[in-house]
Amino acid sequence: MPLLRPAILLGLILTMGAPAGAQDPVSEPAQDPVVTESAAPSAAPENALAKAAEDAALPAVVDEPSAAEADAASGSTDAPSASEQAPVQIQPEAEAADSAAPAEAGSAAERVTEAADGSSAQDPASPATQSQASVADTSADAPAGTDPTTTDPNSTETEIPGAFGVLDPNRLNAFLDGMVEASMLQYHLPGVVVSVVEGDQLISSRGWGFADLEKRQLASPATSLFRVGSVSKVVTATALMQLVERGQLDLEQPVSRYLDPPPFPGADRVTVNHLLTHRAGFEDGYVGHFVADDAASDYTLEDYVARFAPAQVREPGQFSSYSNYSLATLGQIIATVSASPFESYVDDQLLAPLGMTHSSFREAAAQMPPRDDSLPAELAEQRAQGYRYSGGQQRPNTRWFMHRGMAPAGSLSATAEDMARFMRMHLNEGRIDGVQVLRAETVAKMHQELSRNHPEVGGNAHGFWANQISGLETLEHGGA
Repeated sequence: MPLLRPAILLGLILTMGAPAGAQDPVSEPAQDPVVTESAAPSAAPENALAKAAEDAALPAVVDEPSAAEADAASGSTDAPSASEQAPVQIQPEAEAADSAAPAEAGSAAERVTEAADGSSAQDPASPATQSQASVADTSADAPAGTDPTTTDPNSTETEIPGAFGVLDPNRLNAFLDGMVEASMLQYHLPGVVVSVVEGDQLISSRGWGFADLEKRQLASPATSLFRVGSVSKVVTATALMQLVERGQLDLEQPVSRYLDPPPFPGADRVTVNHLLTHRAGFEDGYVGHFVADDAASDYTLEDYVARFAPAQVREPGQFSSYSNYSLATLGQIIATVSASPFESYVDDQLLAPLGMTHSSFREAAAQMPPRDDSLPAELAEQRAQGYRYSGGQQRPNTRWFMHRGMAPAGSLSATAEDMARFMRMHLNEGRIDGVQVLRAETVAKMHQELSRNHPEVGGNAHGFWANQISGLETLEHGGA
């Protein structure tokens, strides 16, 4: 099974190392889960790609359905025919591996892959209205001044030593080409961006397709902002753990200690840790209060948490059941404890120290009047246009947006390279570029598995899913 799967529309995967007794993949290169050629789906027929390169046409623009329709929308449509527009991979101007000298393999596997795409939504933490892509440039009809034979000038590809031997960018990129191009055809994805990190280095940052079809704006891993869906939950969890290490928050205290009045019955028995690990006992519902048509129908975070508490169907701590509301409540706890709006706290205390200068939880819907918590104009201009594929058309979303009350669960907009910085910090004991964003012990605690419903399924850490992929222990989160 490849680390990047088309079924996961957007994913953050930290590969921490092989389990004890596992065969050393250095001596068996075919076991490398990232770049094994057989792991990638078959690429689209060469003639289909060539035809798309020759006469790619701009998809027609149609009216978008209402917010009520958006709440119920999910899934994808029939597979495209060979005559439909296909993704055309832009080849890098020069492979960095040509001049890089292989280094000795490391002793521990630390590999991270972050991917996003522009398909319709399936995870309730990010609506189908948001295009979810981020990666390098590719197009059959590039804008003026853009060389269609090169990737984004800010993309990075280097040859890096690791526990599986030298990770060859050529082999990695071949894997990505096959998987991404086939997935774009199958799932009608307008654009895709991917960043790959090894240890403390960004080794590949690439993209295919468009961030905006009407403007013919290419998807850029460095500057295009895409909604990352439920991967936002890991960022919210990281912000929460900052307050824990500063002594402002105790994970084992009940929610009622931090939110007054309590937002739901039983808040005196549900702890912060229960919310963080989806063990509060809540059912999860979102239809009718997930997205809004305009600012008048929007809910603030505080209003949302107070108004939409779900039923508690299990005792706290008994069972892990995915809960968007739990993460929204954690966002309100962050705001209350820090005495700062949730978006402001994350921007100032987490994203800024990380150097994630093209990322924010702030909303940028065009129909909303300017607010203090709006996404800055210079970032809003770089935000990818969301689409839904229906009836053979890409339908742009120009109206609805996620309620601010759901922001901590799924509203982060980020670039692929900013997400790479987030991964680098988590893989390097809380440090990036000499800045200690989190203490090493805090990062270690976040990576510790806390609960598992059954030995045969994945578990929960502090914000991450604990899992195994191809025999490797992983920390990950999906989103769409």
